[in-house]
Amino acid sequence: MSLIRLAFRYCFWSNSGVPLTTLLSIGGMAIGVASLVVAMAVMSGFETTLQKTVIDVSGHLLVLKRGTEDQAKALEEVKPFINGFEAATPFIFLEAVLAKKGVVSGVGVEGVHPEKIHQVLRLQKRLVKGELDFSEREGEPPGIVIGKGIQKRFDVKVGEVLRLVIPVVSSRDYSKFKPRLRKFKVRGVVSFGHHEFDSRYILMNIKAAQNFASVGDRVSGYKIRVKDDAEALAAGLAILEKFGTEYFVKDWKDGNRNLFEAVDLERMIVFFVLLIIVIVACFNISGALFISVVRRYKDISILKAMGARDAFIMRIFTLQGLTLGFLGSFLGILLGLLICYGLIVYQQQYSLISSEVYQLDKIELSYRFFDFVLIFAASLGICFVATLVPAIRGAGLNPVEGLRYD
Repeated sequence: MSLIRLAFRYCFWSNSGVPLTTLLSIGGMAIGVASLVVAMAVMSGFETTLQKTVIDVSGHLLVLKRGTEDQAKALEEVKPFINGFEAATPFIFLEAVLAKKGVVSGVGVEGVHPEKIHQVLRLQKRLVKGELDFSEREGEPPGIVIGKGIQKRFDVKVGEVLRLVIPVVSSRDYSKFKPRLRKFKVRGVVSFGHHEFDSRYILMNIKAAQNFASVGDRVSGYKIRVKDDAEALAAGLAILEKFGTEYFVKDWKDGNRNLFEAVDLERMIVFFVLLIIVIVACFNISGALFISVVRRYKDISILKAMGARDAFIMRIFTLQGLTLGFLGSFLGILLGLLICYGLIVYQQQYSLISSEVYQLDKIELSYRFFDFVLIFAASLGICFVATLVPAIRGAGLNPVEGLRYD
């Protein structure tokens, strides 16, 4: 108990109150740790947000059978190899052109099943305006739901009628195409959370898309949802091992694999770069301990004269440094969480990142327990190493020199 009392006394007590070196050491440590907390939360949040966005709008798995226009049996063939299977929905994909008031843009039209889509995708929570309704209404053009990027670029209002054009192969000459135009009514606007989807995607009833393209009941493939995100990756590999190139399988990670790998790499790089700030802060603690050793020269001499060993003196200053490091790390985590909260509030009011560059229009910050443990352990570990030199210096003082002028 005397060891702990002495360490705290040396940390926070002097003739003029709490030493300035103590406050500066704790403050520097807090800033370094806070930087690490914010960086890790942003990097983890980017990965989590990207993953959630892709799964919400594309499902866990996309499966289609190569070399055939009939995908009816595809789902039954691959289903036994998908652990944790929950639901599946057929879809058909068409390339189209959207034109309005002189503005022309290529768009992707996806026909979806009006009931099954809600079992696989999570679009309802991403609805911005109108309703997520793909039903056919008598006397009205087929309903569509558009991305918010299309709505903004073409200044489209819910209830407005748009014209889409697709190329259709001529029945007389398969090398020629003729345009087919249809009218569709905008029923809703969705924020897909992904720049490419927001600026290009249009959803409609699968029957309307099939009629538009005159393809009968054919579908492009199936989107599948499983219970666990990791099971989707394993299921994709199992299907490829069984069927080889007979099937095209795309899991939620494939389409953005470069981004996911880049985030993993950048997280490590950012961690070690910002760890330099913590190392600098630990040098401040080491300097503060050297000053404390000089100030406590007399106290050290008295303790040694009373029989205190060098190891006891060394433990006093080591514990003093670890106390400063612990307080700085603890306050740094609190400060980092406060800054993260500020970023969340700021992001709700203003655009924090460019969706055209990062593909996402916002980031949901993610806090991982492992990140906090790693930051705390690394900070205290560096702090411990920084305290060794001044602690050894204090333990090696000659008590006779300290008492000579007393």
